[in-house]
Amino acid sequence: MNKVFIRRLAGSFFLSAALLVRPAIAQTAPAPFPSKTVTIIVPLPAGGTTDIMARMLQPKLAALLGQSVIVDNKVGAGGYLGLEYVASSPPDGHTIALHAFGGLHSQLFTKGLRDMARELTPVARLVETANLAVISTALPQKTLKEFIEYARGNKGKLNAAIVSNTAISLDSLVFLRAVGLDLVAVPYNGSAPVYTSLARGDTQFFMATVGGSQAAIDAGQVRPLVVTSAKRAVQLPDIPTAHEQGYNIEATQIWALLVPVKTPPAVIRILNEKSTVAINDPDVRPRLEKQGYIVDPGQPEALAALLATESQTLERAARDARIVPQ
Repeated sequence: MNKVFIRRLAGSFFLSAALLVRPAIAQTAPAPFPSKTVTIIVPLPAGGTTDIMARMLQPKLAALLGQSVIVDNKVGAGGYLGLEYVASSPPDGHTIALHAFGGLHSQLFTKGLRDMARELTPVARLVETANLAVISTALPQKTLKEFIEYARGNKGKLNAAIVSNTAISLDSLVFLRAVGLDLVAVPYNGSAPVYTSLARGDTQFFMATVGGSQAAIDAGQVRPLVVTSAKRAVQLPDIPTAHEQGYNIEATQIWALLVPVKTPPAVIRILNEKSTVAINDPDVRPRLEKQGYIVDPGQPEALAALLATESQTLERAARDARIVPQ
């Protein structure tokens, strides 16, 4: 009997000890971040705006984080596959997406996709650029007013190039409706073939970004008519805003770093701090500003609130445009 009692007592003692020790284990500090290679996922092909931006930041972030940083292009479904890869990754900050806010809303166009604006959370705002309405230089019109008058007089004869399944395509439809134009929408899979079509005169109107259209403007392929920012673009000081021309339209594109929603706030803070320093680096910021981008870093909380507001605006625009996910 004594032996049985002693065994039970010993078992109880060790169980109690285990219970005492367990909280101490739970309170152990997490491993310092970063503890391994950080991967920036670019969900678009190499050589584009987003890819170039990521590769500018890559060496700066590596030096600031004290870990290797690589850029990985995971392309497919208009950027959705790369974003889904990040959303499904461990929420530890080691896998980051770099993408424009407008590219987080694929579910508005394709049935069954996850809403990436709710699956990912912003780490850091990198750059912003205004939308820009451009027309083919095959047309003689010089101002928005002249183009509107011409288009109304040639109803059904002018084409608007639309990059399929993108938020800026919604911005384009909203803009055309606001100025009272009904152009024939011609879908394209990317902006490169759009500029070719504009140069040939196959399409006449396109809504782009200041940064993304600068090369086409310089090459004489397109003529800028109006920017949709609150102020005129520094790179195009002679191009008026929509507000200046009597239209209550404002739309911009924001590029940001994003991580899975359950990423610890402490990790997000570190990434925000380091990426803010990186984007302001004298080897990075002037190059981006020269291409028409406004470098305007901010805190993650404000950026998350902005993303939520933009999501509501785009969902409303999709309903107004009668866009049904296919």
